[in-house]
Amino acid sequence: MEPSRKSALPFYSYFTDENGYLFVMTYEPGKKPGEYLYEVISPEGKLVNRISLGPYFSSGNILAKVYRHHLYLVREKESGEKELVVYKIY
Repeated sequence: MEPSRKSALPFYSYFTDENGYLFVMTYEPGKKPGEYLYEVISPEGKLVNRISLGPYFSSGNILAKVYRHHLYLVREKESGEKELVVYKIY
């Protein structure tokens, strides 16, 4: 059960990339169904971008990696098959 927005933190989760950028997953819906807005924060603490990405975790397991300005994640389809999804993030 997802907490109500009034009692929830303003973000859901976060991760970093190899360059020290912080990606913060908000509760705001993204551009496509199932995606969320992420705020990208530089190592200096400045907001540099807001992007729409799919969730990168399943049952507590992180299924994604940021490498060379791209987010690679594994998404499970309804059929049970897994697919690799790649997003350009900055």
